[in-house]
Amino acid sequence: MNPNMLLRKARAIVPTALFVLAVTFGSSASAEPLMSIRITSHVLPAMAVLVQGNGLIQCVQLLYERPVLGPNLRLNTSGNYQLYAMSTSNCQPGTGMAGLRTSIGFAGSESGIFEMDLRNSGFSHR
Repeated sequence: MNPNMLLRKARAIVPTALFVLAVTFGSSASAEPLMSIRITSHVLPAMAVLVQGNGLIQCVQLLYERPVLGPNLRLNTSGNYQLYAMSTSNCQPGTGMAGLRTSIGFAGSESGIFEMDLRNSGFSHR
């Protein structure tokens, strides 16, 4: 094989790899702040939480008495996020649990973790 061919291939790959690294690490410094939610269910029939709002629809499966991480939610949005306790693990329509829903929104510039509990009386935060 021609050694010049190998050198040309390396010259073509290295600038592309450096560009990808620059974009990846450059954008992480200016990323928008996010709030991670952690949900602990104390309701045995609750199998999941449906999180909706601001373009997000995500079903978070729950473990009884054990914290689970939910989606990362954007701060400073025009609308709130809606959380619904569901009796099925795949958030099938019509399986929302009566009275177990809440609305949350976040303002600020600091990312963090928002801890929530699901009890028979509803959602609460710590």
